[in-house]
Amino acid sequence: MNNPAAFSATFADWKLIKTRKCVQIVFEVPLEAADAAYQVLGGMPDPSTSVWFGIAKLQQPKGGDPTADHGHARTPGLDTAPRQETKTGGARKWDELPYSQQAALACNDAIFRAFLREGCRYPGAVDAGTAAVAVRLHCGVDSRSELDADPDARGNWQKMYARYGEWKLNDRVSA
Repeated sequence: MNNPAAFSATFADWKLIKTRKCVQIVFEVPLEAADAAYQVLGGMPDPSTSVWFGIAKLQQPKGGDPTADHGHARTPGLDTAPRQETKTGGARKWDELPYSQQAALACNDAIFRAFLREGCRYPGAVDAGTAAVAVRLHCGVDSRSELDADPDARGNWQKMYARYGEWKLNDRVSA
């Protein structure tokens, strides 16, 4: 029987563990591939031993998605984008949300606020309210709702969020 040595997953999140001076990196695997991934990992982790694994970025085919075979949706430029629950219990993809809603959700995210402080030099962005002020200033609007109607403001938001994705994946993970 052929036992695979690898599986594909999308980078979903990371968390700083200050007490152990390390970072937890979270990857998501489609439900139908979970058993195979679990076998590759060797089952449940044993806290008494460390098992090391290599992680490599998969090359995305032109016009394609390396995880498309697994039905795993990705957000262009950032796989860690939040999803919005719908009334029917499903989750809407990030790029299906109005820009004003994207901005509101991002402002509620502590890591996005860290980006505003460190990557955009808005030192006052410490909570959702002050982050909203920073986003409005950056995008040149009086209200985030203008992001849905004003093409220039929308472009500023899209560039800012793309920079956030790059900052999160490059600067923060290596810190």
